[in-house]
Amino acid sequence: MSMDADPNVTTLVTVLSSCSSLRAFKLGKAVHGHCLRNVHKCNMILDNAMLDFYLRCGSLVAARYLFVIMPKRDFVSWSSMVGGYAHRGLCEEAMRLFQQLVLGWEVEPNEATIVNVLSACSSVCSLSSSQQVHFYVSTQPDLMVNSNVGNAWINMYVRSGHLGMAISVFKALECKDFI
Repeated sequence: MSMDADPNVTTLVTVLSSCSSLRAFKLGKAVHGHCLRNVHKCNMILDNAMLDFYLRCGSLVAARYLFVIMPKRDFVSWSSMVGGYAHRGLCEEAMRLFQQLVLGWEVEPNEATIVNVLSACSSVCSLSSSQQVHFYVSTQPDLMVNSNVGNAWINMYVRSGHLGMAISVFKALECKDFI
């Protein structure tokens, strides 16, 4: 990237997003290299864009390394990483990360994190893992009534062969939707 003016964070995030969509791994790595060589270190928005880039391009090792060395992580960082593991069916890794998050690391899990970890559990039919998540969610009133979380519960229970539990969750939902 040789230019007269350095691109700002917004430009770099946009370029990384395009690289993610196009799966342009070499170009995205070049953008990452540019960021490392310039003053764009320690910018959480840019770090999250790079994390998303590596996850979308299938480089879980690079994403995990970036996640570990990030000086600060927010709910986007955590949800992205949990989702990356879930997308690849790596329930144990997703659960380990979720447990670190619940134990007080930096931020509280949000709706996206819960949906991602339930997706990981449903992909490998891990009822015991999902029960750990269920316990956490039961302590969070806002998550208990969330229809996206409820739909993820129903999906997880159906995929793991627990239709009765899925029906119970459906009946308990305050807002039922078509999903």
